[in-house]
Amino acid sequence: MRRSAQSSWPQPSRRSSARRQPVADREMRAVYAQTLVELAADDPRICVVEADLSRATGTGPFAKAYPDRFFNVGVAEANLIGVASGLAATGKRPFAATFACFASRRAYDQFFLSANYAGLPVVLVGTDPGVTAAYNGGTHMPLEDLALM
Repeated sequence: MRRSAQSSWPQPSRRSSARRQPVADREMRAVYAQTLVELAADDPRICVVEADLSRATGTGPFAKAYPDRFFNVGVAEANLIGVASGLAATGKRPFAATFACFASRRAYDQFFLSANYAGLPVVLVGTDPGVTAAYNGGTHMPLEDLALM
């Protein structure tokens, strides 16, 4: 496992990054999932917590490769953060993903109290920011997420 000079977070190893196709040719979720799989190969602490959105976030390959490190908490974003924080408190490095509108509005207080205030290394990933999820309606467009966070 390599570590960057600026961060204690693990970085994808050189042997795995040589096989990648250019990022510009792939969806963000495919890059996200592949990167998580590569990080998890080198770091057994890496885990993924999802709020029933693995198809939308693309983490199916991670769930298949590491089923014991993949947790689907259902449509319960505050619980997503609580579970991720609990995993982090036991030494895991959880990546918690949901739509950005739910990360910023629905789960923000839970993230502040359970993860941030406690100083736990939870990575909160908000997908489909701004109007990119307009096809799901106004409830899925986080126009205020940057202001909130």
